Amino acid sequence: MLTIIEVRAAQPKNKNYLLNDGSGLFLRVEPSGAKRWVLNRSIKGQHVSKVLGIFPDMTLKDARLEAQRLSVELRALKATKAVDFLYFSGQFLLLLHFLHLFQYSELV
Repeated sequence: MLTIIEVRAAQPKNKNYLLNDGSGLFLRVEPSGAKRWVLNRSIKGQHVSKVLGIFPDMTLKDARLEAQRLSVELRALKATKAVDFLYFSGQFLLLLHFLHLFQYSELV
């Protein structure tokens, strides 16, 4: 797990790089010096990323709480087996549908 000292001390490099906080939460440090909290998940075999916020506007504690909230929500939605998760334009697009009306293959 990251410490606030590590987050503050992270310096930009030539390319984006990630610092792992655990449980899919990362701090992405960009060449511009921007630091973004990113939640990475694998959903239906596809990698999806969600930018949670920008440090220091979103603190380490707030990023962890938001990552936990989203993870719980995603687990609950996966459990329904009536939801497909799609990644679209930097946001999680939750496409709710009833399985008897739509087939997954029609959505891909």
